[in-house]
Amino acid sequence: VISLADAKGGPRDVPITDRVQRELSQIPRIAGNPYVFCGKKNGAPLVNVAKPWRRVLTLAEIEPARVHDLRHTVGSIGVTAGASLPLIGGVLGHKNPMTTQRYAHPSDEPIRATSSAIAEYVADALDSEPAEPSSGPSD
Repeated sequence: VISLADAKGGPRDVPITDRVQRELSQIPRIAGNPYVFCGKKNGAPLVNVAKPWRRVLTLAEIEPARVHDLRHTVGSIGVTAGASLPLIGGVLGHKNPMTTQRYAHPSDEPIRATSSAIAEYVADALDSEPAEPSSGPSD
């Protein structure tokens, strides 16, 4: 886990995957600095990610985006993958499900597939033979 002492909603632990752990372990460490992302001052963390973020976007050839957009992307991927809003909220650290709902936008393909499934269901119902009317309870 990554322990966030000063997260927006208060202190919390963020579970990380094995892949994230491997990636973080590849970052060179600076002796005497406990932080993975070190600032310019000795023993201090990186506090402003604006310039590194712009470099990442440029190298990845991505249109300008905010770091916060990554949270919305995580929410949307979670919905597309079929995760429930409470689970996505847990990943994002939301206490209120309404907040998660604003973050989680499904991509067009699952919406299109759901629309098709509904249309097929209705079409099947319309195409089926009507049931014979019941004559009521037998004597």
